Amino acid sequence: MDIRTLARSGAAGTLVIAPAVLLAAGFVNPVGDTDGQSVADQVAKVVAHQGAMRAVLALDVLTLLVVPAVLAVARLARRGAPRLALAGGWIAGAGWLAGVVGLLPLDAVLYEAARNPGPGTAALVHAIEGDALIGVLTLVFVLGHIVGGVLLGAALWRSRAVPRSAGLLVGITPLIHLASHIAGSPAVDDAASVTMLAGFAICAAAVVRLPDGDWDAAPADPAARPSAEPAAARP
Repeated sequence: MDIRTLARSGAAGTLVIAPAVLLAAGFVNPVGDTDGQSVADQVAKVVAHQGAMRAVLALDVLTLLVVPAVLAVARLARRGAPRLALAGGWIAGAGWLAGVVGLLPLDAVLYEAARNPGPGTAALVHAIEGDALIGVLTLVFVLGHIVGGVLLGAALWRSRAVPRSAGLLVGITPLIHLASHIAGSPAVDDAASVTMLAGFAICAAAVVRLPDGDWDAAPADPAARPSAEPAAARP
């Protein structure tokens, strides 16, 4: 069965949904950027907005869609820039996967600390934030999505698979995200999600227009396969 059209449609949808989820999470999250915030302040914000935090937990899971989305961008750019696309796709994909794996438990603990406040809840949140594994996952996320995102933008720019504006938007997105953390500005972080959504939407339109043969090879025809060798005659 030829599923290439279905695969392209799924990739195009993911390219739009994934950055839209990131943008929605940025607006909904009551904590926002935790840089400079005490654990007590974070818990207090979640206590005041528990419904919003429940929505954030659901959006955290949907953020996993960013991984297949960046791989779809890499697939789109691979014919014109195979090395850049391969490196950018895998590095960015690994970075986003690490980010979700590290973010989800932290948000879950914050939510539970808000639901069941007590003398030990702030200490638990602080312990999770200072955990070495969470620190490693955060580092992988930061390096992976910045380096991988810039490489993906360069791959799109060089491949000419989409207008160069898409490569520019995808490539500057992680740099804007980094600037938002340096400046401590959630609004700048939302701007990064907007540029990602714009760049990925251009890629999604290109994927929709792409012929199936340019997206993937056609499945093999079972009727065209050579028949099995006849069994050797028994003595």
